[in-house]
Amino acid sequence: MNLLRSFHPTSEEAFDKEFDECKGFMKKFIESSGGNPDLKPIFVTDWDGTMKDYCSQYATNLQPIYSAVSLARFAGAFTRLAAVLTAGPLRGPGILDLTALPINGPLVFSGSWGREWWLDGKRVVHNDGISEEGFDALERMNDQMRALLDEHPDFGQFALVGSGVQRKVDRLTLGVQTVCAHVNPDISKAYMEAIRERMHRVDPNKKVLHFDASTELEVEVVVRSEGGLWNKANGVARIVEAAGLSLEPPRSVLICGDTSSDLPMVRQAVASNAENSMALFVGRSETLKQSVRDLVGDDSRCCFVSCPDVVHAAMTSLCNSL
Repeated sequence: MNLLRSFHPTSEEAFDKEFDECKGFMKKFIESSGGNPDLKPIFVTDWDGTMKDYCSQYATNLQPIYSAVSLARFAGAFTRLAAVLTAGPLRGPGILDLTALPINGPLVFSGSWGREWWLDGKRVVHNDGISEEGFDALERMNDQMRALLDEHPDFGQFALVGSGVQRKVDRLTLGVQTVCAHVNPDISKAYMEAIRERMHRVDPNKKVLHFDASTELEVEVVVRSEGGLWNKANGVARIVEAAGLSLEPPRSVLICGDTSSDLPMVRQAVASNAENSMALFVGRSETLKQSVRDLVGDDSRCCFVSCPDVVHAAMTSLCNSL
């Protein structure tokens, strides 16, 4: 823990304060089962930014060993279901390539916002609402992007910028800038225009594909689907169902995240279990913190820390007390 303290984004004193609060919060989560093994709680977490820090290149962002050890011990000792739900893909590279955890171990892994899961050694895909036309258009768009990176000398770098080119179940996620702003903004803007032009080649009438400038770091080319947009709430529902469990009381549920894209997971838990849903969020955005508080409706069931290392230190301390 002393080593992790020195890397806190604010100060070692802030680390200590957040550690004490996080440890107490997670102890409350553990003790919610009342010692009944049949009521061990459910733990669902985002990945990048929540359980490990961001990196300028997704493809090289390997999970630290200490993160894997603390997660494995915590999940195995204290939870009935522990699931990682991330926006990135499972493979290609994806979370299964970059985690230091055993992929058939105490945590189950998802990709594509919970549209694909690794369960019992197999990839399980939920392609609800996606037409064959949509799958075909997305595959052709993926080919167009690979060609664009090969053909344009200024754009080749984007293969390793942030998310790179990630082929997911219902979308392509395309990195346009790094967390450290390494890319010339004019080149990034030109790249986004080139993406739109390639989309027009594949889907000139805009019937199938949708361009979403989701964040400052990446854009997405999304297949239009029936039944509304898939989000992480859908992913939570699918893994809980696959495990033969329910979010409903009396079992407690802990959702961990770091961005607004993780809020649907909190919303899903609260809708089924308003009194026993808990939320642990990483980051310093006051707007996001307030959104979490508003959803949970009880500040005692919310916890906020500045970096993933605080969470791992708290998990390790609780496991060491066994």
